[in-house]
Amino acid sequence: MVVNGSLSISFIRDDGSSYSLSTGNENYIIGEMDFFTTGESNVIAEASSQLTTIAMDTATYREKLLNNNAFLQLIASTMATKMISITNNDAAPSSLSERILNYLKYKCENKTLHGIEKAAYRLHCSPRQLQRILNQFEKDNLVIKIGKGKYQLL
Repeated sequence: MVVNGSLSISFIRDDGSSYSLSTGNENYIIGEMDFFTTGESNVIAEASSQLTTIAMDTATYREKLLNNNAFLQLIASTMATKMISITNNDAAPSSLSERILNYLKYKCENKTLHGIEKAAYRLHCSPRQLQRILNQFEKDNLVIKIGKGKYQLL
């Protein structure tokens, strides 16, 4: 739960594009989906200002929390509010450059792109477009070329 400060929540698509889901301030709750599901998530939360939170070990207290109606009502209310927000949210399409940066940052192992053709297919662009943007990123010192078709985010 956010005590003070603000954060942004985004979904990272397989093509590297991000979709802003929500922003949160005081009393905003994050991680409630993880309480009910397991596995990797493409949802990320990032502090957008100085942030203070309260964390709870839900694994240790799982049974007690599942038997606490007030807690479950709070979580259900929070999740319903987020679903309404997501449903009504009209995300602006991101640029190809932004999608490539997100792809490198969140989808590539060790933030390293291996293979222009495969990445271009996943990013829904041509290999030539991807190469042009990676070359510009290299000039801007955002990536370094570490081999044929291999680029690492700096």
